[in-house]
Amino acid sequence: MKKERRRVMIVQCRHRAEAPGCCLAYGSRRRGFAVVFALMLMSLTVLLLISLLFLARLDLEAGIMVRRLQEARGNAIFALEEAIAALQEAAGRDASVTARADLLLEGGAAEMIPHAWTGGLRSDEERVRWLVSGSVTSPLEDWPVPDPEERVRLDGINSAPADPLWAPRVAIRTPRSGEDPTTVETGGYAWWVGDEGVKAPVGVGAVPFEVADTGSHGVPVMRQQMRIFSTLSSLWPDFSRSAAGRLLERVRTVRQAALLPGVDTLARRRSAGHYSVLSRALLTDPARGGWRVNLEDSDYTDAWIGEAVRGWLDSAAAMRRPAEGFDRGAHYPEALRLERSQAAFGALPQASGSPWHAPLPVITELKLSVGFFHTHGSDRRHRARFHVEAELWNPYGVPMEMSAGDPHGYRGTGARGFIMVWDGLPAYTVENLDTGASFRFDMSAFDSSLRTNTVSNSMIHTWVVFRDGLLLPGETYHLLEPDPILQEEGLQRRISDTPWLWSEDGGEPAAAEAGNWLAPDHVIRFTPDQQAHRVTVFVFPFQGVIPRAVHPLDYGEPVYVLRDIPYRAEAFELFGSEYTRRFSLEYSPADYRVAWYLRLLDDDESLERLMTRRDPREPVWDFNDPRVAEFYDIEPDPRATVMREDYFSSLDPTFFDNRVNSHENTGSARYGDLRLFDVPAVAPLSIGTLRHMPRLGKPAYSIGSVDGGAWNGVFDRYFFAGSTRYEPDGKTSRLWNPRLRVAPGSPDLDRGNPAAATVAPWLEIATPFNLHATSTKAWEAVLDSVLEHWRMSGTVVGADGVPERRHFEERLIAPVFRRPFSAHFGNGLSHDSDGNGVIGSSKTQGVRSLDRSGTVQALADAIVRSLQSAARQRRQPFRSIEAFLGSGLLEMAIADSGLNAGIPYHVPTHLNQGDLIALLAPFATVRSDVFVIRAYGETTHPITGKATGRAMCEAVVQRIPEYVAPDFDARTIPPSELSDPRNRALGRRFVVTRFRWLGPEDL
Repeated sequence: MKKERRRVMIVQCRHRAEAPGCCLAYGSRRRGFAVVFALMLMSLTVLLLISLLFLARLDLEAGIMVRRLQEARGNAIFALEEAIAALQEAAGRDASVTARADLLLEGGAAEMIPHAWTGGLRSDEERVRWLVSGSVTSPLEDWPVPDPEERVRLDGINSAPADPLWAPRVAIRTPRSGEDPTTVETGGYAWWVGDEGVKAPVGVGAVPFEVADTGSHGVPVMRQQMRIFSTLSSLWPDFSRSAAGRLLERVRTVRQAALLPGVDTLARRRSAGHYSVLSRALLTDPARGGWRVNLEDSDYTDAWIGEAVRGWLDSAAAMRRPAEGFDRGAHYPEALRLERSQAAFGALPQASGSPWHAPLPVITELKLSVGFFHTHGSDRRHRARFHVEAELWNPYGVPMEMSAGDPHGYRGTGARGFIMVWDGLPAYTVENLDTGASFRFDMSAFDSSLRTNTVSNSMIHTWVVFRDGLLLPGETYHLLEPDPILQEEGLQRRISDTPWLWSEDGGEPAAAEAGNWLAPDHVIRFTPDQQAHRVTVFVFPFQGVIPRAVHPLDYGEPVYVLRDIPYRAEAFELFGSEYTRRFSLEYSPADYRVAWYLRLLDDDESLERLMTRRDPREPVWDFNDPRVAEFYDIEPDPRATVMREDYFSSLDPTFFDNRVNSHENTGSARYGDLRLFDVPAVAPLSIGTLRHMPRLGKPAYSIGSVDGGAWNGVFDRYFFAGSTRYEPDGKTSRLWNPRLRVAPGSPDLDRGNPAAATVAPWLEIATPFNLHATSTKAWEAVLDSVLEHWRMSGTVVGADGVPERRHFEERLIAPVFRRPFSAHFGNGLSHDSDGNGVIGSSKTQGVRSLDRSGTVQALADAIVRSLQSAARQRRQPFRSIEAFLGSGLLEMAIADSGLNAGIPYHVPTHLNQGDLIALLAPFATVRSDVFVIRAYGETTHPITGKATGRAMCEAVVQRIPEYVAPDFDARTIPPSELSDPRNRALGRRFVVTRFRWLGPEDL
């Protein structure tokens, strides 16, 4: 062992000899590496510890962030629940309305407060509840706008980028730990309720709501087709209309609409504030509460819908739809039969303002010509002869049939429609100034014991005969009774039974008694009992010849009365040679001496005054009322009337017909063909149809106008379901109103009666539109939501000169039908230079087509201005459609838009408020039932006060038929009978139909 160790030492010594200190240096290097290694190991350990601590911190912070996000979402859910509760309280009851803030805000307030805030107004409150977080009350002008730090931006796809939407931030405070009574802010929330009803509904039936095709079984049906609004099409130019129609049927959310082809983000954001695919509404009454009533139920009556209204709704048989056009040479199977209304209504209604309807012609011109004579060649008695000349106007767009006539007709032809009776004509004393003989007669009460050739012996009266028993649509029919061909001499009455002998040579006859003789140079004086008279004309429906023993005024109940017309009777004289005739038949109308005349003024100015003050179909015209007398031209001088032979037609700019007792009038003097009114030919689809029904003492078209008064409540209270069943192509359908649909979860209506008055709980409006909408684009879309193809037949002369039958079609944009059930009796459209269907045949066409590029936009803009002006004056939304119409804002908008420039008021193409509300009525509301809620929640650091977590959600909520407490009250119970106080206070329940959390891409 020693040797080996020495050997090692020698090796080591060899190093030392070569490099002194070498071995010492080598040993130190080994010890330094260990130190470095140890330090590195310690560093790695420290790094690992730090990493573990960092990971633990990250995990802790992630947990804190998740917890704060959960807390923020919890605050957002709390905000959503608070929003639903506030919405339930403000708009859950039927009798409540909703609107946006920009309806009422103006000036600086509109710039400080978001226009998209939704307000709810209950019928029992005067204060609008603004559905945003915080205590916001009306009026908003007095509400202190919070600091920007105390409000939250909630805008996104439901508002345009230029219109930021914010809501007040509400702080959430929690108590401090321990016994500290103070609190600390730990979070906050905000919410906003958006009204979907004030947006234009996307995907609307593109056919007019009051017109219908005829199915294979002759039952009227409604074609339905879907199309996108033209405004949306302009935003999506690459999106074909046919493709849009198919896709939009499957679109149910705004998000889905945003994914349609060709829609960029900017267009989506700009359009979503004006259009909605979410809208739907219950058929409830916003004024009184409860369900609306379906007027198709023929058994339903109430204080408004009585016998007169019900009879009017059922007044005519089914007719063709207007789009089919009209062949003027066709037969008229749909003629309105007069006996229907006469049997249903009997005597004229007396209550002022009561609705009524009797489809009668209007007397536009009337003349009674009378002559007096003596017959010396027969019985030597004194007689009167007369003719009745009249013009009768059929103001309806359907033909009127006089079917209550004599089966044998008048001398073998025609139908006796009416009997006209004159009462109050003057009594005359006839005196021979040369002999002193005299007698007295009363033209209103002739001797009934004498036989004459007319319907009876008393009074001046005659029947009114129509040769073919028909009045054409809008026709002014000129008639003369008796017929100048069949009985040229006129009707006669004996005015005295005392004979006067005739002396041709002027000598007194031997047989003369008490001076009862007449010579050619004798002067015969006719002296009225008094100069001022009031004449009344009664019109009775013909029900057979008046019995001889019956006084004409006891014949029946009149259907038309012209009461107390001023008449000035004056004395006049005749020579004996002028007065006498050999036989009665020798006296002709050329010998008439006095006449009675009046004419309904029919220039444009007079007709406008008439239509705005009184209905021309009014059955009683009392001339004691100066407001009635101003509508007529009355000739005060009976002698001057006789001398005028050109009264009829030549004075009339509108009602004229120069041919007597004939429909064959052609050329410049053909009948005026003015049609103003309609009668339901099928079950209507719009309550606006009631505007055609006259009301006593009210202007024409009063229902739907400012003059409608309480009757405008029909737009809130009733609806038409369009529940006529039909079987086109082997399929069964219950509703042909494209605006309605059966509500989800409703029972099968086939098991019940779809036309029942109580069917409303099982239906819903598929495309509602809140009339409080302040979006011009939304109004444009709604007004432009109808397309129609107008078809008419006509005869044209070809190049070879041979007439041929052709069909013409025109595509109508936004048509407004003044006569929804009889427009096919009119002519096709004539266009002015702007392409609007207005001028030309506007008196007969019955439809107004609006120009999409100009008139629709102008009208929509004017409606929004008028709407905001009227609402700001009221300082609250309209509580009902009745109040909306009572403001007359649609009438003001039409005037401001200039749509009626150059169009006479009485022409059907002259639009009025009633025309527009008829267009809107099937889907118009003043409250909304679908809302979008945006709710925001956040958590804040209790020390720094800065937000540490944020979340925002969006929910679609919808009002459903069930009440808040459904276990106690059924959905069909009216509000007045609710037993649960919660249901009386909160109404019908809101439910969440869609929910989602919002991400950055949605804001």
